[in-house]
Amino acid sequence: MVDGISQGAVSSYTFSNVAANHTISATFIQGAYTITASAGANGSITPSGAVSVTSGSSQPFTIAANPCYQIATVLIDGVNEPAAVASGTYTFTNVSAAHTISATFTPITYSITSSAGANGSISPAGSTIVNCGANQSFTITPSLGYQVEDVLVDGSSVGALTTYEFTNVTSNHTISASFEIISTSLLGLDGTISSGTGAPTASSVSFSHTTGTGTNRLMMVGISWNCGTTNRTISAITFTPNGGSSINLTEVRTQQYTWTTNNYRYAAIYSLLNPGSGITGTVNVTFSGAVSNGIIAGAANFAGVNQTTPLGTSGGAVGTGTSTSGTPNPAVSLSGLNGNELVFDCVFMGTNSTSQTMTADAGQSELYNILGYSSSSTSFNTRGAASIKQVTGTSATMSWTTDGYGTTATRWAIAAVPINPTVVGPTHTLVWQQILLKEVLLLLQLEDHILIRKMK
Repeated sequence: MVDGISQGAVSSYTFSNVAANHTISATFIQGAYTITASAGANGSITPSGAVSVTSGSSQPFTIAANPCYQIATVLIDGVNEPAAVASGTYTFTNVSAAHTISATFTPITYSITSSAGANGSISPAGSTIVNCGANQSFTITPSLGYQVEDVLVDGSSVGALTTYEFTNVTSNHTISASFEIISTSLLGLDGTISSGTGAPTASSVSFSHTTGTGTNRLMMVGISWNCGTTNRTISAITFTPNGGSSINLTEVRTQQYTWTTNNYRYAAIYSLLNPGSGITGTVNVTFSGAVSNGIIAGAANFAGVNQTTPLGTSGGAVGTGTSTSGTPNPAVSLSGLNGNELVFDCVFMGTNSTSQTMTADAGQSELYNILGYSSSSTSFNTRGAASIKQVTGTSATMSWTTDGYGTTATRWAIAAVPINPTVVGPTHTLVWQQILLKEVLLLLQLEDHILIRKMK
């Protein structure tokens, strides 16, 4: 105010050409600054927007994340403030300039650790990161021949489940699965073993055979042959029911031993899944030409066989025995087994004496063991044999012990395959229970209908 008249909010005033007394007075008010506050998605800041703050005073702000979110950053004039992130508060003190404060938010996450015991798997496996409040499913898959024994969630059993879902996850968790062998039907021999031989230069061998009468059937045929110096292979193996049409068998494995050049020895396995029950017919093995040193073949039936996956992975081996390498003892090992299979093997062994023997080792049951060599004119240098063995672990060895060979150089070949048992699980029982229940309901409905008709 100059001489009582306002001059506005000026910071300076000059009296010029002073010719009289004057007055000048000034009044003051406290200044203010703006703090601009903002929050990203999934959270808030209070107060927000443009906040006016008196110069020299303080202004607190509170940052809050929405449920299942946490504060990621708090930027003060563009610079992150870790203490504000941790506490959720920030106070500007002695404000003397404009400022900005902004907050961002990120989801809270938790870890679910999953694991599976032997003979099965869980998916996803290991550590799975899950957002707070989200759901996470797990699939538990047993190996062939096994079923889920139990599932533990955070150390507590939730039963033998094949799927489990964590819902609205708000903490870390664990899930683990264990497995056990499925109870199976009785897998074993079903009926009589049959066999036949083909003399030197025969190009085929045939013999009568009757199929088994059990459920879930499988026919296995083993063939051993000695080609001498002219290679001969199997053209076809068929089973022809009496009065019926021939049925082709499927090759499982052919194991060849080649001695130097142009000397061939073989052991082979063929199969026929689910043949008719109790049918008598002829097994016929046809070769590509005359087999110089004889053929031995045999057939066996099995019941309780898995009809979807009847056989596992086959194996084979070949070898020789001499004065330097030792006695010829055929053997082959199979691995990756479930522990409930039955192994079938077929062996070729060269021979030139009736005193030479071969027997199945402990744990194996011989199905047939035929020596082709004798003193007759139809004698030939082949022994053919087959056996079975119950698997009790994850591997099995099929082996034979020979005697009487001395220093004779003798060749052998062996083929083997695991037979898988059919599964008899709770699902099958439940299905039959449901069928029986439906039958009972139908009978009750029929009785009610008959009673109503009588009353009329």
